[in-house]
Amino acid sequence: MLASQSLRRKLQRFRETAILEGTTAYPLNGLTRPLLTKDGRGVLELLARSAEGCTEVLLLAQGFSVELLCDLVCDGLASAHAERMVAGSKVIEVARMRITEAGRQALTGRGTQ
Repeated sequence: MLASQSLRRKLQRFRETAILEGTTAYPLNGLTRPLLTKDGRGVLELLARSAEGCTEVLLLAQGFSVELLCDLVCDGLASAHAERMVAGSKVIEVARMRITEAGRQALTGRGTQ
């Protein structure tokens, strides 16, 4: 799936940047806590309602951007894991996102600026 490939490439670039700069959360912006936008809050609320999380395809269909999803993962508010699913007779790889504890705290206002 094109969207999951794009998400994986962006996450890989983040990891490489974080390793090179010796940090794990905010390699480019120097923030001490992530800022939560209206769309970011929407994604986290959707993830919080789903025990199994959501695939990136579902989130993209809701109108959220790949960049936003990557930002939430990079900020530690959500996690993304590749998994394989059967679609018809084909096995496809998708990214499944779940909210983290930091994301839950951000929704309650304890983790945002």
